[in-house]
Amino acid sequence: MPESKLKLARDICRGKRGQVAQACRTGQEDQLGALGLVLNAAARWTTRYPDTAVAERRREHQALDEDVARLSPLPHAQPAAAFVRAMAARKIAVRLSERSGRRFGVTLTLEFPVLLRLIEEQSTAFRAAVASAPHIGEGRRDWAATVAAGPAPAKFAAEGAPAAPREREALLAWLAESTEQLVDALRKAGPDRGCWTWWGMSQSPRTSGAVARHQLQQMAVHTYEAQITVGVPRPLPDEVALDGVEEFLSTCVATTSAWPHKPAAMDFHASEGRSWRLSLSAGGARTVRLPGPGTTPATAFFSARGTASALALILYNRIPIDSLELDGNRRLFEQLSA
Repeated sequence: MPESKLKLARDICRGKRGQVAQACRTGQEDQLGALGLVLNAAARWTTRYPDTAVAERRREHQALDEDVARLSPLPHAQPAAAFVRAMAARKIAVRLSERSGRRFGVTLTLEFPVLLRLIEEQSTAFRAAVASAPHIGEGRRDWAATVAAGPAPAKFAAEGAPAAPREREALLAWLAESTEQLVDALRKAGPDRGCWTWWGMSQSPRTSGAVARHQLQQMAVHTYEAQITVGVPRPLPDEVALDGVEEFLSTCVATTSAWPHKPAAMDFHASEGRSWRLSLSAGGARTVRLPGPGTTPATAFFSARGTASALALILYNRIPIDSLELDGNRRLFEQLSA
């Protein structure tokens, strides 16, 4: 047991005296068992709940990496938590070519004009489903301001924007205007202009094109949620979902922080004919698109097969993984999602 965990055990047991006071063996076993439960509860707190708090603070742009590094009282006992936090920070120490068509072997699927068109289409679908989430419009306006600002050390907030109205028709118009502002800002900036992004230097570049790609996926997932609310959920459109799987793996999973378990490879196969491999090792997490039919890449430790929509929604934790055809060590996916 690492010294940091032993210290915590001593602090918990008998008022920092580290004593097992029961005289008989049965009593000692009971007391040690209770101590183990408390230690596990403490470890769970220092992994899951602070990570959730950090994610929320990052969305508000109020979390610094040096502060995050000091959160855990058990830094040596939590390699998995460090990996998850590093994924959230997206600290990828590799400079990417802004003009090449590939990012670590991942090919951008959709052209920039197509991304803008699909953002507008998903916005329309969202408004058709439900108009009960004004924060969606506020997010689009902030991203419009961020893209318009160009390269910057922090995200911009839309200034002087009117608050979301309460009346339904006015709210629908406000949501449409929010999307229009985002698309206009993206169109003016073009796909290669740099801007602030929360994912840092991941397999996705820090450009307005990458922002458009991620915003499309955010809008698609929010549209799915809105459709669930009104009882008419629909699969993500094929071209959106295919790009969504790749975008999530290259933006939200990629990291150079060491994978804390044995090296492994996970494959994701879309029934529409596209596949990806996520490699996990001491060098971090990296995604590549697998070759087409007729090739025989090395067997993965775990694979998931289903529609692109199901794959994307599972990665975004919107539907259970049992919706897919699974093969291999399912524990790997659970470790990644922990």
